[in-house]
Amino acid sequence: MKLPIEFIKKYQKLLGSSADEFVNSFKKQSISAFRVENKRNLTDFSSYQPIEEIPNSYYGKISGNSIEFLAGALYSQEPSAMYVAKVLAPKENDLVLDLCAAPGGKSTYLASQLNGEGYLLANDIDLKRSKVLAENIGRMGYSNVAVSNETPENLSKKFPETFSKILVDAPCSGEGMFRKDPEAIKYWSSEYPSSCARLQKKILSSAIKMLAPEGILVYSTCTFSPEEDEGVVSSILESNRDLKLLEFDFPTGGEAGVPDFGNGDPELKKCLRLYPHRYKGEGQFIAKFQKMGQIKSPKKSNFKLQSKISPIFTEFMNSTFVNPISDVFNLNDAYYSLDLTFYDLVKDLHLVKKGVKIGDLKKNRFVPHQDIFLAQPHSNFKKIIELDGDQFRAYRHGEELKIEEVSPTKQWVALSYQGYVFGFGHLVQNRIKNFYPKNLRN
Repeated sequence: MKLPIEFIKKYQKLLGSSADEFVNSFKKQSISAFRVENKRNLTDFSSYQPIEEIPNSYYGKISGNSIEFLAGALYSQEPSAMYVAKVLAPKENDLVLDLCAAPGGKSTYLASQLNGEGYLLANDIDLKRSKVLAENIGRMGYSNVAVSNETPENLSKKFPETFSKILVDAPCSGEGMFRKDPEAIKYWSSEYPSSCARLQKKILSSAIKMLAPEGILVYSTCTFSPEEDEGVVSSILESNRDLKLLEFDFPTGGEAGVPDFGNGDPELKKCLRLYPHRYKGEGQFIAKFQKMGQIKSPKKSNFKLQSKISPIFTEFMNSTFVNPISDVFNLNDAYYSLDLTFYDLVKDLHLVKKGVKIGDLKKNRFVPHQDIFLAQPHSNFKKIIELDGDQFRAYRHGEELKIEEVSPTKQWVALSYQGYVFGFGHLVQNRIKNFYPKNLRN
């Protein structure tokens, strides 16, 4: 890897005696890791090295074709990025906004911490990236998450002082990702960090407007640049006197923010810097703010969605699931499951994902969606068919399957491999018609 000369000179000046160690760290391989969703996991990962201070996470690389990945039991994410969501630490019943959320690593960790008892709005300004975000949320089976495609400015107009927790993992110069993505080096220039800092301040300005009194906002970048890190934090504190920095636990190898990298305020030491020559992960900067003021009582919603449920949909539900799915509504012929209080809050946004999609009514039949089979516990399926290795590979390839058992009725069934439900099919007599999403086939 060839680093830009200007980049090397910049950090030789900033880091002094540790600069050589910092520059040499880019010659090493990037760190691979993954986070396990314990409620969905059936695999023993004890042979992998755990990551200190981050629960249910391990160093190592997992294939995107593994059953654990496909069934939403784990998410591949490097340790420094995991630590960001750990610092925000949403609690059950929090209303959380992940403002720059794609591709979804931090969002899925936030949703996991909510444990199904709060709400998460995961947003990305780029439509293509927001669709990837929605796919990752769906794969992990979270039912209390909506995905939007909006600008921060537009969101700030709709949600004044609304969210109790906000994450701004801001677009940045990406210096901390040089090892993982060498292509990022091509975009770097000596002027690029200052350009990114202007955008970051603008995004944070919108985020702060949406933060409720006593709420927590975490700002993070995957860069080492003082302009984008302590410089941005200094500017934000100077222009928002109702914000303060909070202390939080640093991981082993983490370093405090440098006041001289900003406006000299000693409070900047409460920020965290993660360098690849000090911490076993990629580069990251994290600051944790709290908005002062008196917490407001949430407004009660009496929202009710008037929608006529088709008897065809009801028959699908009764034949497929043991217990009814809650908070069901339909928009035209598409059916969803999402808490209606939360849906009332976000319904006017450009939503890429409205909670869990159950499926679509097509003429005189109902066709379910992949997400509903990944969101439900195994105990709620009336019929699960366990596939062997050959059948699993054939189904993922898009093939119809023939089984020994003959079903007297047509039925939608969950499909499982090694105990993991990864999709669904339509059982007709002794054949399983393939409905595995085309974008997931291999």
